[in-house]
Amino acid sequence: MITEGVPSSYLVQPGFLIVFQFVIVIILTNIALIVYVLYTLSKKNQSAKSFKIAIILLNMIAVLLQIACAFSTYSYSLEVCYLCNIYEISLALCLGGMCLLQLEVRFIFDILFSNSHTATWSDFQKIKLRAIVISLHLLLCWPEYLHRVLTIKDSWYITWWIGGLGIQSVILACLSVFQAYSVINALLKTTRRRSSKYVRIAHRLLMTAIILVIVLSFASWAASIGAGILLRKPDIELNRLGTLGDQLSVSGVAFEVLFESIALLVMIDLVSRERMSDSSSTTMTEQSRSIQSHSSSGAHSETVLITVLEKEDRAPHASAARADRSKPSIFGNSVNTSFIRKLDARLNDLTRGSTSSLDSR
Repeated sequence: MITEGVPSSYLVQPGFLIVFQFVIVIILTNIALIVYVLYTLSKKNQSAKSFKIAIILLNMIAVLLQIACAFSTYSYSLEVCYLCNIYEISLALCLGGMCLLQLEVRFIFDILFSNSHTATWSDFQKIKLRAIVISLHLLLCWPEYLHRVLTIKDSWYITWWIGGLGIQSVILACLSVFQAYSVINALLKTTRRRSSKYVRIAHRLLMTAIILVIVLSFASWAASIGAGILLRKPDIELNRLGTLGDQLSVSGVAFEVLFESIALLVMIDLVSRERMSDSSSTTMTEQSRSIQSHSSSGAHSETVLITVLEKEDRAPHASAARADRSKPSIFGNSVNTSFIRKLDARLNDLTRGSTSSLDSR
């Protein structure tokens, strides 16, 4: 940042006005995403609550970064403005937060597109990788956090301050490229196999968000390099153009946070739907197996019942049938009629018992 702000009268110029309007749009979109995530958290189904809270915090930091950058650009009394004092801290937090978001996207990506339903990463591995990312971020960007506390003016400190941010940006851009290649390649293969309209729309939204992340990452990088070159020029007008490039690079960071958050939310929703689909299909399979086993046991019970009834019906009439075998009977089929009635009554009792047991299940 330069020590002298740009006069507010420059906002009437087309370049400064467009960038300022762009910043306002980014702030509003970040706020809209925060409101949406808060709405999803207010519902009963609070899946991935910790991820959503992290997304809310990171987007709030992005909004704060935009406001601090705007005040730093169009203000002369920089030491009075407290928002300007947290400009460096909010920028460093956004860069570190996006690296962590990239890592979480990778974790969920492996769950979503792996062939097995087991977790690819163990909890210990996730904690270790998060600790590595945070440690690397602090190693590179510690001057950003301590800039307002330390009074070091040495060249090595200035080099570390500027170079650390640059290296962090390069790492973030490389991660974005690798992530985009992996996700888009998997989406192109998976979308062909799935016929669900919602899944296809979600995949397209995810692909768009990932592509925009990588484009904005390189655009912010280019704007930051251009701003650094212009701010070193002795001409005051070139310095002010440099502040414009600096504001564009910061806006690109906030936009990256937005689309990275959207990509993570889409992946979380897809994973939740996959798990719900798997659990419902498993439940239906278990129910169908239970019904089939119950039906087979019921059929077996009916067969046993018929055999028992035949024995019960034949026993009392066996001697009478042998005694009256030579006599004609006017009742003819009385034995068969009695057997059929008894069988029908027993079958009705069995049917009512089976129905009540199924209802209780």
